Amino acid sequence: MTKVFYQNKVQKKLGLKSSSDITLQRSGVIEACYDASMGAELLAVANKHLFGENIAFLCGVNHLLLRKAGMTSKLASLAGLDDGNIPTQMDQLFNTYVRDQWLSTGVNVSYGVRTRLIGTWSTIKARQAVRELLNARFEIVDIATSTGLNAHLDEHVVSKRLYKTLKTKDSPTDKEVMKRLDEQGLQLLQQLDQSTTRTRSPAVLATN
Repeated sequence: MTKVFYQNKVQKKLGLKSSSDITLQRSGVIEACYDASMGAELLAVANKHLFGENIAFLCGVNHLLLRKAGMTSKLASLAGLDDGNIPTQMDQLFNTYVRDQWLSTGVNVSYGVRTRLIGTWSTIKARQAVRELLNARFEIVDIATSTGLNAHLDEHVVSKRLYKTLKTKDSPTDKEVMKRLDEQGLQLLQQLDQSTTRTRSPAVLATN
């Protein structure tokens, strides 16, 4: 359990706060990192305890997922990403947080996940396969909910909105993103199938 101090707008004006013991949920952290306001709150906490790169990375992955799904994102600045197309920002995220864990901004993903990403990154970027970053995101969320936020959140006061989000067992934004990406994948398969059918000769089609 993690003690969380939080306040609504009225309490903030009056200098008051509430507290509650909660279990940080992975889905709650993911949902918070889809939102620029809540992401900024988490990043402010993380920066004070030397694990800001983890929250920045989560916001960066979620930013790319939103873009790939055709949804609006205001997360780029939280992840330190410059303007650019999806492949450009994928490269920025990869080079900043994944390629070398010994950089000051590097995140501590497992050797297997890092090695696979490094070995296949050219293909991943060319395909704009943002979901290939999900394993890394899962590992960083696991760190954030254990030795990261779990250990330090009680030293800060957060918004009531963030408090409620962190204890939720569902991420509606993530569900919508994955739904849209699945639909994109299905549409692509249908287009490829139609293209293949059109290019096959009448003689070949007649034998099927």
